[in-house]
Amino acid sequence: MLFQADLNVNIQYQRDIVSLIYKSAEIELISPDLFEWRNMPLQIVKWRGILLPQVREINCKYPDVLGLLFYLSHDIEELRQEALYPHERYDIKRSSLRGVYHSNYVDQLIAVLKKELGLSTANDCGVILTHDLDFLSVIDVTRLVLIKTTARDMIESRPTRAKIGLLIYLGALLLRPWRFMENFEFLEWAKEEKKLGFRSVFFVFAHDRRKNFPGDAWYNYNYRDRKFPFRTLRRSLKALLNQGFIIGPHFSRSSNYEKEEILREYRSINRELDFNAYVTRNHWLWIKYSNWYDYLKELGVEFDFNNCAIGYSKGTSYPLLTRNYSTMTFPTTYLDDVVLKTKNLYLNELNALNLLKCQLDNLQNLGGCIAISFHPAEDGPTGTYQVKNKLEFYKSILILLRHRGIPVYTPNEAKRVFTRKVIFNCAL
Repeated sequence: MLFQADLNVNIQYQRDIVSLIYKSAEIELISPDLFEWRNMPLQIVKWRGILLPQVREINCKYPDVLGLLFYLSHDIEELRQEALYPHERYDIKRSSLRGVYHSNYVDQLIAVLKKELGLSTANDCGVILTHDLDFLSVIDVTRLVLIKTTARDMIESRPTRAKIGLLIYLGALLLRPWRFMENFEFLEWAKEEKKLGFRSVFFVFAHDRRKNFPGDAWYNYNYRDRKFPFRTLRRSLKALLNQGFIIGPHFSRSSNYEKEEILREYRSINRELDFNAYVTRNHWLWIKYSNWYDYLKELGVEFDFNNCAIGYSKGTSYPLLTRNYSTMTFPTTYLDDVVLKTKNLYLNELNALNLLKCQLDNLQNLGGCIAISFHPAEDGPTGTYQVKNKLEFYKSILILLRHRGIPVYTPNEAKRVFTRKVIFNCAL
C-alpha cells in the first residue's frame, strides 16, 4: 500500500479494528491475526467482484487487507514451499494462490479503498526492460571439463585414460565445431532500445564460480564477437554501462545457496567490469528465501528481480520492499521463456502480444511498474518457439510501449517515481 499513495494517516486501534482516517473519511479494517496467516490454509473469496486470498470468511465491511499484505510481502508462500520442496523451484501450481494468480487483485482492492478514502486515483505507471545473458551450451561446458580431465590424465601419467578422453573430444569436435566466438546478439537488442531512448537491465552469469551443477550455463568474459572479433565480452558490457544501460549478476544454481559462493559471484562481476552492481537476479528462482534477502542487504543490493513469473504472483504491479526492508523488488510479469517456449504457454506473435496488451491495460488503469524479461538470443532448436524471430517480436513490444506512452524506466528512475511519503500518526 505504501507505494501507491502519499498518505498522512491517523491509525486508531480499537480492539479488533484498525481505522484508517484520511481527512474526513474513515475505513475500518480487520486487525490481522498473523498466526492464522502464517499457519492456516487460504481460501479464495469474492469481494466486490475481486477474487481475494483470505484465511477466514469476510465478516466485516472490508476483507483482511493488512493480513493479506503481510502474507504477500513476507514471502510466506515461498517459504512454505521451500520447507516442503527444499530442492525444487517455486511452482505456483502448488500454491493456494493459484486461483487468483493471473489477477492484480491487490491493486484492484487498494483502488477501492483509495476511492473511499477520497485519495487521488491517478496512478503512475512504467516498465523496466530486463534481459538474461547466457551464452555457451551444455555441450561446450562438457568439452571444457573434458579438456581439463584429459590434460590432468596426461600430466599424471594415465595415458590410456588421456587417449580415451582425447578421442571423445575429437569426436565431439567433428560433430559440432568449437565456438571460439559468439554472436553478441544482445548488442543488437540494446541498439534497438537506444533508438527509442530506452535503457534496459542485463543480467549476466559471473565467471569465476564452482561448476558443480551438470549442464549449468557458463560465462566467460574473454569471449569475442563473431562479427567483430576485436570486441570482447568485457569491452561490450563496459560500453553498455557507459551508455546508461544497467548490468547485474545473474546468480547460478551452482552457488548452491552458499553465502560464500553467492558473494564470490557478485564480487567477480564487480571486479571484471570495475563497478558496484546494485541489481540482481537468481537463476531459476532456486532461492533460500530465509537467507537470500539478508545477503542482498549485506551486499548493498538496491533492486532484485526474483519475483519472476507470468501474471501477478504478489497480486500487484507495484514494486515492493523485500523482507530486508531495503531492497526493492519489481514484479516480472512477462517472461519470454514462459510466454513463448514449447513447454510453457507457447504463444504465437499475435497471442503473445495480446497477452502483453492486457497487462499494459491493467498497468495504465491501476498503475504500477512491471518488468519485462527476454533472453536476447535465438537460443532454441527448431520448434522451440512459434515466434519466428525474437528480436523482431521484441521490437514490436518496444514500439507498443512508445505508442502507448508508457515510460521505460531504469530501476533508480522507477524508485524515484514510485516511492511515496507516508506519515503515520498512531493512537494505541
